[in-house]
Amino acid sequence: MASGDPFAQLGLPATASPGQVKAAYRAAARRLHPDAGGDEESFRALTRAAERAQAYASGAEPNPYLPTEDHTVLLAGYDRHAHSPLPPPRLLNRTLFWMLPVAGVVFMVAGATGRYFLPLFIGGMAVLATVGWLVRRR
Repeated sequence: MASGDPFAQLGLPATASPGQVKAAYRAAARRLHPDAGGDEESFRALTRAAERAQAYASGAEPNPYLPTEDHTVLLAGYDRHAHSPLPPPRLLNRTLFWMLPVAGVVFMVAGATGRYFLPLFIGGMAVLATVGWLVRRR
């Protein structure tokens, strides 16, 4: 095991409690102990990692593996992970909310005109699209 994050070596999050560190160490020690057929150097590295993780988890030493203040500020504004795409703009949703019923009215009015349906429908939709574009652009 390479020297690095002791919580990662134990398979725990950086916010693990001392009890979780102890339980993870015991489970890994059963597999890696030299008496159980494990490698002695791996077992020593596991023991060092468990001691460091226990010191961080108990508060005896400051834990450098906890999320930073910048990370928590990014997460506070969203209910998703900080690297997920931004939600769509709300103005677009409100624009579509009123555009769809207006398009239905344009369709019904154009349909009531009989043989002038197609030019009235195309013209009405062009005006509606222009107004929608201007509202979204604002």
